[in-house]
Formats: sequence, C-alpha cells, structure tokens
Amino acid sequence: MPLRPATACLLLLAACAAEAPEADAPAEPVVLAADTAGVAKVDHIIVAIDSLERGIALMAEATGVTPTFGGVHPGRGTQNALMALGPRTYLELIAPNPADPERGAERVTEYAGFRALTPSGWAAQSMDAQAMHETFLARGLADNGVAPGSRVTTAGDTLRWATIAPWPEDVDWSVLPFFIEWVAPTPHPATTTPTGCTLAALQVMTPDADTVRALLRTAELAVEVSRADSSALRFELDCPTGRVTIGE
Repeated sequence: MPLRPATACLLLLAACAAEAPEADAPAEPVVLAADTAGVAKVDHIIVAIDSLERGIALMAEATGVTPTFGGVHPGRGTQNALMALGPRTYLELIAPNPADPERGAERVTEYAGFRALTPSGWAAQSMDAQAMHETFLARGLADNGVAPGSRVTTAGDTLRWATIAPWPEDVDWSVLPFFIEWVAPTPHPATTTPTGCTLAALQVMTPDADTVRALLRTAELAVEVSRADSSALRFELDCPTGRVTIGE
C-alpha cells in the first residue's frame, strides 16, 4: 500500500550506507541466506484498477484464479480483494470504494484512472518490525518509525500489522517497498485466500537505478532493478493459465 512515510501507513501500509554501483554495473544484491534471494522475501504485491468488480473479473480471466473480497479501508476510499502467490506471499487488488467517495480523494482519483490492471506497489516480509527498524537504523537507513495498522474483515475478525518504510525522502519511493509484520495471532493473508498462482518475478524500473539498487542491497532485498526513463513496476506470475505479466 508507499510514496512517503505517511502514505506507507495509509496503504497498510538517511542516506544509504551502501556504496552505489557504477552507472552500468549489473545489480548484485547482497544475499545472506539462500532462501532470501529473488522474490522469496516479497510479502505482497499491489495491483490497482478503477473498479474492484471488473478487476476481479480481469484477474480471474488472466490467471484462472478468482481473488476473494478482502474488505474496505474506511476513510481512505479504497477496498481490496486478495489471492495467494505462495506460502507467505499474496496479491492485493485495490480499487476505489464507491461507498466512501468523500475520503481518500487523492488515492481514489489515482486509481480511478487505471482501466487496466496496474502495478501500484509492493511490500517485503518482516517477522519483527521493531527489530528490523533498529537494524536498518544501524545500517544508515532513514528513521521513519514503525506504524501500526489494522482492519476488520467481512467475517468480523480484526487483522493487525506493523509497517516500516526506511527510505530517505529524496529517492524514488514509487518503486521501493515497505516492510510489513503480521502481528500474532493475525494469520498471514496468503493462508486464507485462493491459491493457484505463484510470484515468478518482480522487476523495478527507475531513472535512479543506482540509488535504488544500493538501498535494496542495504535492506537485503534481491530483486531486479533496471534503468528506465520513468518509474514503473512489473510483476510476473505463474498461474493455471501460464505466465502472466502485469505491467509494461
């Protein structure tokens, strides 16, 4: 759900100590354990569209899996539907909530312009947001705090989480993730939503590729970063229908 620290909180949500690679150097992220490579540390990807109902239909047609309605975000003007992409990874489909038209106007206006399924952000896993926050501070990342969040499901259960977005203000937040801890006893959404697809690849494109690579390395996130004229994300899923790409 981040573009600035406050935005990260709404979406569910320091200069980098690492040295940036030279302009044409390939990304070689620091990986401390075999199971942290690639997309293994992605908690969820966010896909936006102007209509949740139409988005669910488009996603079902493209992937062969129908996302299930998750709930609404009161005061933010949005609602979502979810589908699993692995044991601890899922896809959040997000769209304006017509029943909440007066609030969250900026986000509603942005999503209202998305006629196609559009990558809108991503989150990485955290088992302990406070401990991760302290680790990132020690590595020279920004002190943007730990933000608690919650929402009530359609079944009446309360989901609770904590997020951090440890990035300095002057970098390309549109392609950087926030980190999310699902606070016990909240179940991870991937365990309660429709299965069938897996996340095969996550690609980051940005004019500021060197800086973004360095920040992700410091956070031990190994994802593909490439230089582009404008910022964008691309998600690739392996589904019953085959390989599905979301984003240009």
